[in-house]
Amino acid sequence: PEKLGRGSAIPRDVTAWEARGEVYLGLTRFAALNVQRQEAGLESLANPRNATAGTLKTIDSNEVARRGLSVFLYQLFPLDADDQPGDDVFSDHRGELAALAELGLPVNPFLEVADSADGIIRHLEKLQQLRDGLDYQIDGAVIKVDSRRGQQALASTAKAPRWGLAFKYAAEEAETCLREITLQVGRTGVITPVAELDPVLLAGSTVSRATLHNWEEMERKDIRRGDRVVVVKGGDIIPKVLRVITAARTGDETRIPRPRQCPVCHERTSQQEGEVAVRCVNPLCPAVLSGRLRLFASRDACDIDGLGGRSIDMFVAEELVAGPADLFRLPRATLAALPGWGEKSADRLLAGLARVPDRPWEARIFALGIPQVGVNTARTLATHHASVASMVATTAEDLADLPDIGPVVGAAIEAFFASDGGQHLVAQLSKVGFFQEREEQPPPPAREGEGWFAGRTFVLTGTLEGMTRSDAKRAIEKRGGKVSGSVSRRTHVVVAGARAGGKLDKARKLGLEIADEEAFAARLAEEG
Repeated sequence: PEKLGRGSAIPRDVTAWEARGEVYLGLTRFAALNVQRQEAGLESLANPRNATAGTLKTIDSNEVARRGLSVFLYQLFPLDADDQPGDDVFSDHRGELAALAELGLPVNPFLEVADSADGIIRHLEKLQQLRDGLDYQIDGAVIKVDSRRGQQALASTAKAPRWGLAFKYAAEEAETCLREITLQVGRTGVITPVAELDPVLLAGSTVSRATLHNWEEMERKDIRRGDRVVVVKGGDIIPKVLRVITAARTGDETRIPRPRQCPVCHERTSQQEGEVAVRCVNPLCPAVLSGRLRLFASRDACDIDGLGGRSIDMFVAEELVAGPADLFRLPRATLAALPGWGEKSADRLLAGLARVPDRPWEARIFALGIPQVGVNTARTLATHHASVASMVATTAEDLADLPDIGPVVGAAIEAFFASDGGQHLVAQLSKVGFFQEREEQPPPPAREGEGWFAGRTFVLTGTLEGMTRSDAKRAIEKRGGKVSGSVSRRTHVVVAGARAGGKLDKARKLGLEIADEEAFAARLAEEG
């Protein structure tokens, strides 16, 4: 700090910072990587966005470094003595970006300021003109309120700030020929038609496939094999057929009928009344089984270390598994003998499987793959049912009364547990110890007004002697409260431990409720 000039945008009394931003893969680097991969006989990377996401998930730090990712930083937080984000020290977003740049960190050079809607539109038009010359892909711009005071007044929803707005440009279009329509089968058995296209350059990458969604959508657009079509990328990422160029038809184009047989297992398909989806109803269909196992092993479900998509496909192809329960029965010697595996890989998977019964109850419910049940609905079920037996015995009417469920989802849950496939899955998982007689349930969401914690925002500052900061945060959230990193007028309580600093001073200036560690511990004990 003592080396900063008088005009510095960086406060002198802060010595540690946390910067946040967005990682990307530049187009030049993306092209060079694909050249390297082709020379090495490897499959080309699909697009920069997917390549970036995959790189960040890579465990090998050397491989991550070789990919050559870039970053633009947008936020800068001072850190307190516990390395937690402290009070905001900037009066506006421009000052924050200036501080990032002064620290030598990469900041996006396109920063414009406007005081009217016309000014915003002019800047958006300017960026659109620059778009094709950028070395990275964009699909729009973010419009932000500059003033911190304005940002605080607008606050945020549960998902995003109200003071920021994403503007999206119209998607780039390209014309090509639809050569074939192939069929994909998902984990729920839904059969999706996919357009196989003559390769065409679109939004920075070559597109050769596009989703057609379902047969009703195909019939509505009158999409046929051999058509000239216009394709776009949804959000500049997912290719889809926008429309057919009917004037280019020759008469040789052919319609594709709805499949009567699954393209993978050749069992008869089914389409329920009121649904657009055509399904394979064979639970042992290899495509369905692979999809179910992918969900079962995913991060929000069982989070099984050492079990990726390629391994799952190999297990299914080699007929080593016919369902999730079979994963727990795989012998070490069999795993170690698989191509590309060995003892180390086998031990890693077995260790990951051994941790599954300790996964949260709601995660294991989500892993069952119940139709219509996502992460949030699984948590609702876990909150109201302490065992799988309880869930199996419940009715659609009872389920419909639960938050976020309703009659449609309730009927789907009841039908799943009443089906042969659902009953078989529960029985097999029970045999391998997947369920407990009584599960540890997540706490029900507290309603505002229920106790001292419920519906209130807390800030932790200083050092707590009797618990870690993470333990205190979990205790507050368990009782229906929310923990924030900075003090504002929207803060309800500041919990001040030993050596509390600037946050405590600010709380006093704002007249907020302050609790020392002893009072905080007493409140925790009072509410259990």
